[in-house]
Amino acid sequence: MNAYLFTLILICAISGALLYLLKDSKFEKHVRYLCCLVLLAAAASPLKTILKSDPSALFQIPSSPGAEYSSGFSSLLLQKSEESLKAELTTLVCEKTGLSDDEIELIPTLRIEEANVVLEGTVCRLKSAGAVMNREKIRELLKQQGIDAQFEERFGG
Repeated sequence: MNAYLFTLILICAISGALLYLLKDSKFEKHVRYLCCLVLLAAAASPLKTILKSDPSALFQIPSSPGAEYSSGFSSLLLQKSEESLKAELTTLVCEKTGLSDDEIELIPTLRIEEANVVLEGTVCRLKSAGAVMNREKIRELLKQQGIDAQFEERFGG
């Protein structure tokens, strides 16, 4: 891109110098016309590259619903969505049960399907006796959110 812009600026500078030198000459209009043609050809040169490649590829939409998306973007989207959902669910459960976020850990599992983020499942790690005692209340809270969770008991870690 820098080389392309440099070329355009160079052509403009040379054209300006030529037109200045040929000021009030009978060849001025011919030189001006030639300079404009060269500048137009240089400005249109990126079109040559686009037209040589398959122009329909510029407007291609994934053909199948399960088409793969950019893995970098997908993984970042999933990571941020999981972090956000984990924080929201943990806050909800802690507020309703009186537990601290040290006593419970919610681990949502998400996937991308047809350009949508879909919740596959959630693991709820109970890290204290109080959390274990509130298991059914936590299960009910998550069910109200449309989440079917699997429970694990992990004390001391």
